[in-house]
Amino acid sequence: MILISGPTALEKPIVGNFVEIRTADEMHQAVMKNILQADIFISCAAVADYKPKKSAAHKIKKTT
Repeated sequence: MILISGPTALEKPIVGNFVEIRTADEMHQAVMKNILQADIFISCAAVADYKPKKSAAHKIKKTT
């Protein structure tokens, strides 16, 4: 069994393979890496369907 999970307050379950992720991109990569090994795939996630085109390393000041 492979469990791919984001941050949670729950205790980590005892499973064969536990993959901890933090972002939607990490979730996608982990699923794509492991999906071919699965006989059954069950998905339940509330990851964002969008992301900004550009990300900034600092606060972007408002322009008028």
